[in-house]
Amino acid sequence: MSEAMLELADSSLCYIVRGSGPVLLLVSPGGSGGEAFAPVVSHLSGAFTVVTYDRAGYRRSPRKNHESAISIEQHAHDAAQLLRSLTADPALVFGSSAGAVVALELLRLHAAQVRHVVAHEPPLISLLTAAEKAQSGAEKQQFEEAFRTKGPQAALHMLASKLGGAHDSPGREMTDDRRANASFFFRQEAPAIDAYRVDLDELTAHRDRVSVAAGEESAGLMPFNCAQRLSEYLGTQLQLYPGGHSGFATHASQFSALLTSTFDERRAM
Repeated sequence: MSEAMLELADSSLCYIVRGSGPVLLLVSPGGSGGEAFAPVVSHLSGAFTVVTYDRAGYRRSPRKNHESAISIEQHAHDAAQLLRSLTADPALVFGSSAGAVVALELLRLHAAQVRHVVAHEPPLISLLTAAEKAQSGAEKQQFEEAFRTKGPQAALHMLASKLGGAHDSPGREMTDDRRANASFFFRQEAPAIDAYRVDLDELTAHRDRVSVAAGEESAGLMPFNCAQRLSEYLGTQLQLYPGGHSGFATHASQFSALLTSTFDERRAM
């Protein structure tokens, strides 16, 4: 395992490299850094050179102007620079939740650097119906109110209950790193996700390099609905993965096996 920093124009990215084989970039869900993928890394590092990192703005990847707005496009550009520093070959990419949105934008903007993307439950708000958008907006206000009045841990608990995921648990200690990461997410990254509009026409041009996935236990929840709509638009079959929104953490072994199988199939094509 090797940990390093990549100096960019506007930030410093902390990243960790483990294992050997084709490069696999893991793009973490909102509110957490690369440590979110600890349960699956040990399973994946036998077959891949696994790269985890903290996006700009998270505690270990400070931004030079921490008050300036962040965007999904900038996150994608940062990920492209990270890959460029590590390999000259197109990389495999897995992103979950907010990380899946970044992974899709990485493919759209830097297709030459991406071999295949597995996008797990990307919260693409623009794909929701009017009624679903209204519900999502109401829930967003609840998250913001919880963050303002009760703090980041309460807001994370509420977010997890709505997404059916394991963003947080009542018994988990709220460390300084986790508090800072949650604060950045609710203050800056969540608004960027809400404002993002996926370019479906451009993404369709790369449909053969996208696998859209959702958790078996997430049916009926917003991220599952977004994944299903995206797969329908791209004309691909939605892949069902073990667990729910955070299946990579709760069903690490089975999740890793299916992810490895997906990438092996694509590499053989």
